[in-house]
Amino acid sequence: MGLCVASLTAWGTWLVFARVWLPVNGRVPWSLPEFLEDAYQRGVVRSTSSDPPASRTA
Repeated sequence: MGLCVASLTAWGTWLVFARVWLPVNGRVPWSLPEFLEDAYQRGVVRSTSSDPPASRTA
């Protein structure tokens, strides 16, 4: 019942689509954080920082 009620709002529709429909159809893994952690450990993706690199002044 809650899933049906949630899908009546714009946010609910997106939630149902992103968290249920895409994984069921194999478009994304069920646990995206676990997938990204595994990809990071395998070296497929890397972690970056939003901070600019520190410049050295001599």
